[in-house]
Amino acid sequence: MKAFQLLGRKSIILLAFVLLMPAMQVQSKNTKPKYIFYFIGDGMGTGSILAAQYFKAGNTKSPEIAPLCFTQFPYSAFVVTHSSDSGVTDSAAGGTALATGSKTSSRTIAMLPDRETILESVAKKAHEKGWRVGIGTTCCIDDATPAVFYSNAKTRYEHHDIGMQLPESGFEYFGGYGFRQERDKKEPAKDSGVVAYAKEKGYTVVNTYNDFKQQYASAARMLMFQPQEGSNEQIPFAIDSTDRDLTISQIFNAGYDFLFKEKGNVFYMFEGGSIDHASHGNDGATAINELLAFDACIQRAFEFYQEHKDQTLIVVTADHSTSGFTLGDGGYYLNIPVLANQKMSENAFTAHLKSIVQSEGRPSWERVKQELTENFGFWDKVRISRSQEQALKEAYEKSFSDEGINEEVDEEALYSYYKTDKLSDCAVKIISDIAQIAWSSGDHDGGYVPLFAIGAGAENFHGQIQNTQVVQIISELAGF
Repeated sequence: MKAFQLLGRKSIILLAFVLLMPAMQVQSKNTKPKYIFYFIGDGMGTGSILAAQYFKAGNTKSPEIAPLCFTQFPYSAFVVTHSSDSGVTDSAAGGTALATGSKTSSRTIAMLPDRETILESVAKKAHEKGWRVGIGTTCCIDDATPAVFYSNAKTRYEHHDIGMQLPESGFEYFGGYGFRQERDKKEPAKDSGVVAYAKEKGYTVVNTYNDFKQQYASAARMLMFQPQEGSNEQIPFAIDSTDRDLTISQIFNAGYDFLFKEKGNVFYMFEGGSIDHASHGNDGATAINELLAFDACIQRAFEFYQEHKDQTLIVVTADHSTSGFTLGDGGYYLNIPVLANQKMSENAFTAHLKSIVQSEGRPSWERVKQELTENFGFWDKVRISRSQEQALKEAYEKSFSDEGINEEVDEEALYSYYKTDKLSDCAVKIISDIAQIAWSSGDHDGGYVPLFAIGAGAENFHGQIQNTQVVQIISELAGF
């Protein structure tokens, strides 16, 4: 009996050793990364990624997907995103988990749910170890996702306090859109603002990519952003971008060039924040174009990896998915490539309609049909039904009512009215219907988000994991 028990114990130990061998081999293969690229596609879920692949393939004859750079990475995982107090997280709690490895409550920035205990981000840990650190985004630099990497706040709405912590971090590079609250609203006369404080702390501040290229070689630290205009929350969407605007690639490339201008270890977090904003508006074409532009940034990081394979780790994931972006809306077919006929975002089309009203007065239905044809392809490249045309005409009547074009309406009210005009909403909904895209809401959803990884230690990402585990693995690999 004793011999059997001894044999049983030995068998159990042997079995445990066999089962653990793959994990032990993974750990032994790990090379400590010197260069970490951490990409966060805000609001990027499985539906939006697959839609981008269909869109990129562009095959209207039969279903076909094209690879994105990051979908070809050899290691992947499904990430659970719930916060400490909700099954559907916001960006503050989701970002905190990805930055610090701890769950927190909604709207909390890098603090525990008690909103007293401060959490230290992986970016801060890297900087303390002497790494050069960069934070880039397409959104406001004091928005939730970038904020969790350099600041701590009880709520994400403490924008000025969050912004004032940016220069205190000492990180080498920040890039993105403007600040939601550059000056203290309570005492603006006594406050010089975030930008002035950044300059005091040794940051070279530029607003254009050309200015960056002229000054980055001699700068110790760099802050590049496009000044905020009105109530905008991000640089113009990729589908709307002009030569006057900062682009997602310029913001990423500026950080890349600045961080690698000197030798040393590098940690670079880059957020594709506008994927989320487009998805909130259920604007499929705009979200897809944002995702493809985000992938182009990842492509440059991948090219770096190819030259430093044993020292580079690239991780691509999301803080949450948005609006339940789903492929399929009641039929067994898809037509994602039809979205290529949409030439501007819903927001931009709204602004375009407003400009027509201001310059020409109330446009006729025929005039509006011309705009819909040019910007959505309706009646030309995109066939629409009689009911869809009727829906557009009804939306036209509501958008261009006498109240909507009243000359006594002030500029701010007029802008606000057309920002949510019925016609733009209807046009985007119809082209989504034709593409067979469905949306469950206009807010975040609680679904899995994918993770893709390549490089030193990437094999540690697999299976179903919590969002807190992502940065825990990164930190362990890097020795933070």
